[in-house]
Amino acid sequence: ARVVKPAEPNGAGVVVFHTAAGPHDVFLHWKAEALASLGYTVLVADVFGDSAGQSWDPEWSVAARKPLTADRPLLARRAR
Repeated sequence: ARVVKPAEPNGAGVVVFHTAAGPHDVFLHWKAEALASLGYTVLVADVFGDSAGQSWDPEWSVAARKPLTADRPLLARRAR
């Protein structure tokens, strides 16, 4: 997970979740920065556990998603 803090906090927070591209997706980071510029504290969640940015590798990504799609309660726990 990554936290993006605003320069001028408005007291609200937002959690954003990644797509199949994973938590290192450039669009996701851009969106987090855009929300922070509006005063939101943003938590970028990582349900894959992808600290190294491997989600762009299709083989790694499919293997990471498989247990989450097979076990929705596991996905829900990771989202908490």
